[in-house]
Amino acid sequence: MGVGCFASVLSTLLLVSLLGVQGAAYATVFTECLMAVAITRELWKLKFHYRADSCLIRLSFAALVMVLVVNILLGLNFILAIIGGAISYLGMLFLIRVFDSEDMLYIKSLLRRGKENRLYA
Repeated sequence: MGVGCFASVLSTLLLVSLLGVQGAAYATVFTECLMAVAITRELWKLKFHYRADSCLIRLSFAALVMVLVVNILLGLNFILAIIGGAISYLGMLFLIRVFDSEDMLYIKSLLRRGKENRLYA
């Protein structure tokens, strides 16, 4: 986590000075990718093997679709680009079945709990 923190600060300082707000976004993505690789490496060392390749490829595809949507909508409206990016990413996660049945049960229980809280508020 310390390496991730250091990489985040360093990449943010470098990329923000070069690219502005887009540099901050690139620094965040870089740091998250670095941490995903580091965590996967540590899990493999602990003999916790899982098929990360399939999931990572699907997540990368969802992120690519989100980037394309954001770039298209950015010329129209900044807020619309944020909303479109979020919807496209979440939509792709469901379309390419990143969530397994256990994840779906958890999501449904969270949504039900949120509905119940609104009813009693």
